[in-house]
Amino acid sequence: MEDCCAVCAEPLEWIGYGQCGHQDVCSKCIARLRFVLGDRQCCICKQECPSVFVTKVTFFCILCFSTSCPPIR
Repeated sequence: MEDCCAVCAEPLEWIGYGQCGHQDVCSKCIARLRFVLGDRQCCICKQECPSVFVTKVTFFCILCFSTSCPPIR
């Protein structure tokens, strides 16, 4: 995970992620893509994400997804 959103390049403070676990897109871009454009795919891997989680970026988020954690269900 980088320190900036993969879509708008703004610093990441709040992120949205789906089942694939990619945490590279800010919550604002996730909302715009899902609700304005109707795009429910991950911006990184293009996996269909019927639901997303929004959370504040923390050290735990970065650590968990940079190591081998079980997939999010």
